[in-house]
Amino acid sequence: ARELEQLRRAAGRGAHVPPRDHFPDHKPDGMDRLTGLPDRDALVRALLGALASGVGPQRRAAVVLLDIDRFRNVNRSFGRARSNVVLQVFARRLAHAAAQSRGAVSTGAGTSTAMAARLGGDRFALLLTGLDDSVDLPALVEQVRRKLAEDYIFGDGSRVHLTASIGVALAPDDAKDAVGLLDCAELAMEEAAEVGDGIVRFHGDACRTWTDRHVRLAGCLAGAVERGELSVHYQPIVEASGGRIVAAEALLRWTSPELGAVSPAEFVPIAEERGLMERIGSWVLDETCRLMSSWRADGMPPLRMSVNVSIGQLIRTDFADTVRAIVERHGVPPPALELEISERGVLRDDPLVRQQLAAVRALGCRLAIDDFGTGNSGVAYLKRFPLTTLKIDRSIVSGVLRSEEDAAITTAITAMARQLQLTVVAEGVETEGQRRFLAICGCDELQGFLFSRPVDASALRELVLARAAHEPVPR
Repeated sequence: ARELEQLRRAAGRGAHVPPRDHFPDHKPDGMDRLTGLPDRDALVRALLGALASGVGPQRRAAVVLLDIDRFRNVNRSFGRARSNVVLQVFARRLAHAAAQSRGAVSTGAGTSTAMAARLGGDRFALLLTGLDDSVDLPALVEQVRRKLAEDYIFGDGSRVHLTASIGVALAPDDAKDAVGLLDCAELAMEEAAEVGDGIVRFHGDACRTWTDRHVRLAGCLAGAVERGELSVHYQPIVEASGGRIVAAEALLRWTSPELGAVSPAEFVPIAEERGLMERIGSWVLDETCRLMSSWRADGMPPLRMSVNVSIGQLIRTDFADTVRAIVERHGVPPPALELEISERGVLRDDPLVRQQLAAVRALGCRLAIDDFGTGNSGVAYLKRFPLTTLKIDRSIVSGVLRSEEDAAITTAITAMARQLQLTVVAEGVETEGQRRFLAICGCDELQGFLFSRPVDASALRELVLARAAHEPVPR
């Protein structure tokens, strides 16, 4: 994002990372000059390599083609220069989605790939390899579609809303060669475009099987709360300076009798799509406050609890009233409750969202912005919303020791947050080196597998009591 680039330049004097615009005429072989993504030739080479290494029922490859809908209207309305900026931001979002997808397609069966590319004009592609039956491809593609459909905001406040027609084809099910696979994806994309804007179409029976799972998940999820299938796990958040557990993030889990344990990455988008997150989100909030109340009655050390809030909850006119009712019912001190909102929530800049967040803050609850540093980070929104906490995204934290830019961005974000009197939490801390860097950098609190994976309430209780008694916390 533009703001993060400015921060990087301001804080990165010691990092010596030359801005990319120092080399305007440099186009590495196989790279698209405008976006920096691999180009069509690079995509084809990667696809040929994946097919040559072998594909099968438990090791599929998928080509996802994306054509931005009505992009000529953007050209006409904003001109070529701004349209190019939109393409660059679209490319960055797609690259970020590819990076997030790598974890989903890494099944342990061998080398997996998630590669974003620009084919030319307003056409892009994703190449996914190493897919087995545990990967829910429709859910993964839906996450990409939703990410790309977020508003694109210029510095002057003007917005562009984009959608993309998306076609998906699989090897070896739809084709066994690169040309055939690309043709199948192209046909699926054209079919999607004929139906309407922002449509996803899959080619072939194998993808229909995945689509059937998507439908089954939606049907089973509808009554999951009432059937007692949902649970909450908690990931500790520790003080950067001393390692004391000061908070925990509530994380939703679902075990279906019919489908088994289902990943949140798979079912949360479906819940949002079907309008179920309002009900589920309220249940998570109530369950977390019930636990806090029980622990307070037992004399447990005070602990701040952080609960994620969806867009669907934020745009309800009674959201703040719901929070107030739950807090009062369980007798929880409002400052002990922190609500996490995503960047997507604040970047909407919806008057109703601002009103509800202001009401929750007036109640005394804390407000955190989650995954800061991804997508179009709007630094201006940190002043516009009554936030108390900023959580640096794991994609930045993971690179602080190997990327001068990520290190500089982290330093800049921390310095800026301190000026705004925000608590800074670094997410995804996995190594001792990262912990030391982030502590020196000035982060207030740390969260990640280095300290603990998400655990159930009883295990969290043991961790908190062990730390309070100065015993080592198991890792």
